[in-house]
Amino acid sequence: SAWDRWQLTNATDPSVLMITNSGLSGEDVEAAMKAFYESLYSPPLPSLESMVKDPEMRKTARSKIATSVCNIYEEIYNDMTNSEKGGYDDTGFLGHTPTQVKTLFSA
Repeated sequence: SAWDRWQLTNATDPSVLMITNSGLSGEDVEAAMKAFYESLYSPPLPSLESMVKDPEMRKTARSKIATSVCNIYEEIYNDMTNSEKGGYDDTGFLGHTPTQVKTLFSA
């Protein structure tokens, strides 16, 4: 993914801004964030009810998925809003803070 490529680039050359990487232009990120936010209201995950019969296992799976998504979102959000990493003049495409995303996932 573009995020993975940028992480590798950043590890070897921290002066490279996210916005200069393929797939991370302002337009690319805006489209990706729009799709991500829409998925918060209608998750693109398979129904755990049909896949996992044990209610406790379903609860654990949901919790781990939510935690993982929220942690990655927070990392992306923090890097994009850091002027030394992101390079975006306008981060208006980041419609939700990490805290708001966590709240939406817990609803």
